[in-house]
Amino acid sequence: NAQFKYFIDADGYNPDAPWWDVAGRAWLIRDDAATEEVPSYRRRQHKDQPEYWDDPRFGIARPNHSVVGVSWYEAMAYCTWLTQHLHDGFVYRLPSEAEWEYAARGVERRLYPWGNPEPNDEQANFNQQYNGTTAVGCFPAGATPETDLLDMAGNIWEWTRSEFRPYPYDPDDEREDEAEPAQKRFTLRGGSWANRPILLRAAYRRRSTPDNRNQDVGFRLARHLKSVKPL
Repeated sequence: NAQFKYFIDADGYNPDAPWWDVAGRAWLIRDDAATEEVPSYRRRQHKDQPEYWDDPRFGIARPNHSVVGVSWYEAMAYCTWLTQHLHDGFVYRLPSEAEWEYAARGVERRLYPWGNPEPNDEQANFNQQYNGTTAVGCFPAGATPETDLLDMAGNIWEWTRSEFRPYPYDPDDEREDEAEPAQKRFTLRGGSWANRPILLRAAYRRRSTPDNRNQDVGFRLARHLKSVKPL
């Protein structure tokens, strides 16, 4: 939440800002209440901040918790903004589904980020034990063994940039094509604070429309080194 506040304070929700692409901008300026085809559960009350930003359980009142109530469009805009803002030689973006799964499962193809045993209270936030999100990084026992990635199981579902399509994974079947996202369903990974252990498995997949704004959905970033053209 604290990091996302920088985006808000930088006029992040300005539809004329360069970090919004055509599809994201269309979502941003859409009047959900006046658009009949938008179901009530996908209508936003705010489009100048995350949906639960003022909720004391989920929003900025908990600055060290994962931001939730953000759509795929918002996550994508944040990535573009951060790349431009930091200008540090890296590109920040949502991970592909394959990148996310490899980070969580490793070469051993673990069942969970930490290994094969089912989660316990020291490894993840799940099964509504805290009735909401928890601070990022407070479950070190649940970290991945190679790179110490935290909270890859439980706490929040995490957007990927990949369209939800059948496995086996094929990077050439256009599932990584970001064109016309409003017509697609995107893959979420990781399970959340509200889910049973079986849904926290590192191979479990969930799909959603890009305008989803649930209180258990957020995102993490992948960082890629920018390619440098030779002089």
